[in-house]
Amino acid sequence: MAQHAKLSPSAAHRWMNCPGSVRMSEGELNLGSPAAMMGTAAHRIIEVMIGTGKRDASKYLGCQILVDETGQGETEIYGKDEAPDLGTKKKPRTGWHLFTCD
Repeated sequence: MAQHAKLSPSAAHRWMNCPGSVRMSEGELNLGSPAAMMGTAAHRIIEVMIGTGKRDASKYLGCQILVDETGQGETEIYGKDEAPDLGTKKKPRTGWHLFTCD
């Protein structure tokens, strides 16, 4: 998995006003916003489309994508007829967000 950019556009409001914040925030857990996680889901679908050569986007309608809010876990894609791994009732899989490809 790629490392998050130190000078990411989503944090530009911070590092442009305080260059020292880049160093101070090293090693901190960076939880993604819902919009960022949706972007991660979209990027993963596009990555799969390019990697497999199956570029007809309609083939992915209805599939589900699980994204880890910490960015540490691998984004998972489930077909429209597959049940995503959400854990169990006793031990739910927390910190993951589910998106449906539409």
